[in-house]
Amino acid sequence: MKIAFATTVTRNYLPYLRALLNSIKINSPSVAGTPFICFTGTNDTAEIKKKESALSWKEKQQLKELYPSVEFKTVDVSKYVATSKLTPIFWRMEVFNLRGYDKVIFIDADMICLKDISGLLNIECDIGTTEQTKGWKDWNWGLFIVGRKYLNSKTYKWLLDAKHDQTKPAEPMHLFTKLFGKELYEIPQKYNRIVPQLSVAKMFDNEMIHYIYKPLTKLEGHIKPEYLELWKKYSV
Repeated sequence: MKIAFATTVTRNYLPYLRALLNSIKINSPSVAGTPFICFTGTNDTAEIKKKESALSWKEKQQLKELYPSVEFKTVDVSKYVATSKLTPIFWRMEVFNLRGYDKVIFIDADMICLKDISGLLNIECDIGTTEQTKGWKDWNWGLFIVGRKYLNSKTYKWLLDAKHDQTKPAEPMHLFTKLFGKELYEIPQKYNRIVPQLSVAKMFDNEMIHYIYKPLTKLEGHIKPEYLELWKKYSV
């Protein structure tokens, strides 16, 4: 079975991606050889802010040195501009346009791997993601799995053309839930545990944690010191 990981990355997310890849290499070496596809934009698109610009050749080479199985694919941003999907958060739709894979596992770049995550590779589903919080049936698409059924141009075009609420910054999450809701497989939360909702005592009960409040930003003060130090441990 051919499997890949995937994420989206712009220049402002590069520090988070480096920490994620480093944490996987250290804590889950058995999956470190699995292709890790990074979707990035171009620097010649006026609609994309400078901080969201594409990675330079040097930055890509440094990522390859850190994590040799990383690959880069350039997003045709014009397709997203044409349908008013103007922020890089929508680029995760590119996963559905990948060919030659039986399964693709998307992981947000602002996550950290704490334990072996090879169990993710064994989850069989057409489309799956994790609950936002326990007992609240909303979904967090910071981590999701797409099986062969939806890895095709038809699904990709369906998502690109879908109407969305432009006032909601996290609208891709709502859009995915709306389109796939009835078929969703529930991935265990331990693979995408939201940091603000997690007590420090239960930190290592999880395979991966997700930083909604980002280190290196004005919201860093909302992160518990233990979690901030943990992120810095893997920051390279």
